[in-house]
Amino acid sequence: MALREATKESGVADLRITPELTTIHVHPVTCSLSEPTRHLDLQFVAHALDGVHIVVSDESEALRWWPAEALRPKLTVARKSARRSR
Repeated sequence: MALREATKESGVADLRITPELTTIHVHPVTCSLSEPTRHLDLQFVAHALDGVHIVVSDESEALRWWPAEALRPKLTVARKSARRSR
């Protein structure tokens, strides 16, 4: 499922997903029955081939590559994940 979602949201084919779960975010939401519940956002690291062409899809408004070092300090989870995945 992680591979399918990453491909759909990024428009990038031939991604490789690391098997280790990187992050779990829990978000409170209201379900379709108007009951409060939680949404679990499970995050994995995806690797793309060098020079791959990125395509903005219906799932994204903007898409581009960022070096891990260029990520804002607030994005520490993303920085750590990128460093660990090398």
